[in-house]
Amino acid sequence: MKSSNPIDEKILEKIISTAYGDAGMIDKIRIYFYSLTKPEVKKLLNEYKQTANAIHSFNNLKCPEFITKTITKKVPNENREKAHRFAELFLRKPIIAAASFVIVAAIIGIIIYQNRPIEKTFSKVQAEIAERQVKQSLALIGQILKRNGNSLTEEIIIKQVTPPFHKSLETVNNLFKGG
Repeated sequence: MKSSNPIDEKILEKIISTAYGDAGMIDKIRIYFYSLTKPEVKKLLNEYKQTANAIHSFNNLKCPEFITKTITKKVPNENREKAHRFAELFLRKPIIAAASFVIVAAIIGIIIYQNRPIEKTFSKVQAEIAERQVKQSLALIGQILKRNGNSLTEEIIIKQVTPPFHKSLETVNNLFKGG
C-alpha cells in the first residue's frame, strides 16, 4: 500500500483510526483539515469510513463460552501472568511476604529516625560554666550602667534635654494664656 500511496505512514494510521472512531480529538481535527486540503487524504478517509461502517454493521455473534475459555487459557496475557506471579509469590510463600514487610518497615523506620530533630544535651559542668558566664556578663553590664547612669542623668538629661523641654512648655503655656 505504501508504494501506490504517497501519504506518510503515520498520517495513514491517523486516517484509519479517525475513520474507525479511535483517534483522539486533535488527530481527528488534523485529519479533517488534511482532507480539506489534500484530495487523496479525503478519498482514503472516505474509503476507510465506508469499511468501518460495514464492519460495525455486522451483527455480533456470541462465540460459545467453551471456545473463549479455551482461547484465554492458551493465549498468553502478559499482564495477567505478571499479576498472577506477583500474587502467587506473596500468597503462597508467606516467608517472602513477611521478609518483604520487615524490609519495607525497616526502611521506613530508618528514614523517619534520620529525619527527627536532634536535641542537644548539656552536662552539669557545661550548665554551671554557662550560668557563671551569664552572671559575670550581667554584673559587668550593671557596673557600666551605674558608672554611666550618673553621667547620663547629669550631663545628658539635665544639661541637654531639660532646657529645650522647659522652653517648649513655656511656649505652649503662652499660647494657651493667649499671649
